[in-house]
Formats: sequence, structure tokens, C-alpha cells
Amino acid sequence: MVHDGDENQSGGDTGEGCVTGIIVPVTRLTLSCAAGTGSVGTAYSSSLVASGGASPYTFSIIGSLRLGLTLNTSTGAITGTPLATRTYNFTSQVKDSSSTIITSPCCVTIASAPLAMPFPAGTNGTVGAAYSVTVNASTGAITGTPANLSQSPVPPQT
Repeated sequence: MVHDGDENQSGGDTGEGCVTGIIVPVTRLTLSCAAGTGSVGTAYSSSLVASGGASPYTFSIIGSLRLGLTLNTSTGAITGTPLATRTYNFTSQVKDSSSTIITSPCCVTIASAPLAMPFPAGTNGTVGAAYSVTVNASTGAITGTPANLSQSPVPPQT
């Protein structure tokens, strides 16, 4: 802009040299933790979720996840196969592309694996005869005579 010495002495705005542009509102960065529950030895999946701010986001855990769980720092996914029964309390963190950082407390609860007692094929008992089969349980075996068996068919369930 070139001035010829004739300045606007009133102090008013002449409109010369104005810069125009688009104002983009920035929403506040938020972080939430999906409440997660899982079982020992079973694949687990949950995620941290960020919104607002300026993407892309980088996720992190203050401290660490333990015993089989890991965090994907780009997506916020918490995955893995938990190795122990416990409740994990931890602090999650997200940083957006404008370097805004926020934290949020999180909790993941891992329960004991359900007790499974699979019987191998061909383990049908005979009424009145001793019965023994090895199962995957802490005692290692079930022995005895089948109880409450009769020769009449079981009525159909309605």
C-alpha cells in the first residue's frame, strides 16, 4: 500500500489494507475411555476416543498398561490378551496436532477366565457303572457313578 502523505487524521478506518479470511472455530479437545471388561486368556479390545481439537491425535498412557495389554498410539486402541485377574486404573493422555494435551482417568477390569470342563467324545456313562473321565479342572478328574439317571427318556422342554 502506497501513501501519498494524505493520512486519515480522524483515526477512522479507511478500509485500506484489510485482510480477510475464513475463521475456523476450534472445538475443545476431549478424551474419553471406553469402560472395559475382559477375561484372562481371552482377546481384549477397547479404545480411547478423542474429539475436537486439531487431528491427528497421538495417544499415550502415563505409566504403562500391564500383563498383556498394549496401546496403539495412533488409533487409541487398547488390545491384547490379559494374563492376570485385576483392575487396571491408569491415566490416558492425548495430544493433538496443535500440541494441546489433556488427560483422563481410565479403568479396565479383567476377570478370571470362565471355568471350562470339556468332556472328550465317547465319554457317555452307563447306569450303575463306575464312571471316570479326566477334565481340565484343578482336581484333574471326576469319578463316581452317574446319579439321577433313568432308562426313561427325558421329557421335551416347552
